[in-house]
Amino acid sequence: LAWAYETGRGVARDYAAAFYWNERAAKNGFALAQDNLARAYKLGRGVERDYAAAVDWYQKAMEIELSEPPEARPHAPGAATHGLALMYASGLGVDRSFDQLHELLRQSASRGESAAIRHLRALYGSRDDALSLGRDFRRGDPDDGIWEEPEEAYFLLSIATELGDEMAASHLSAIDLK
Repeated sequence: LAWAYETGRGVARDYAAAFYWNERAAKNGFALAQDNLARAYKLGRGVERDYAAAVDWYQKAMEIELSEPPEARPHAPGAATHGLALMYASGLGVDRSFDQLHELLRQSASRGESAAIRHLRALYGSRDDALSLGRDFRRGDPDDGIWEEPEEAYFLLSIATELGDEMAASHLSAIDLK
């Protein structure tokens, strides 16, 4: 039901209703709902944006996620671990930590999470890889400051910037994480 409200499939899109149903399932230990709740807090969908709460829910979901075999969640085998990694990458709700980021990405990628694999590729690839991947998360005109996944874009463009890419630095300055 939460998914239907979040996506607008079969019902009118209603983030508050999606949050309500995800919260009920999350409090009963359902990892996917905990991951969805973390994302809702991170993005401010159906609830006031709260990065600390997002981190807490990602951690709860990750504990369950890592205790299950990856095939238990074939469509998102390491999603919560990956979500928490991005919080460490951007410093939202936690102190920025490359060590934590790397360890969480490695754990998520080892479970088959494609986004974590892509991010590890950016970390170990060239600045062009990181710039290209970061720019993939823009929506519309790259100069309008609107990003589909601002935390993910920030993470990837930060890598390219640290590797000396001036274009990445200009894109990075246009992302508003708050």
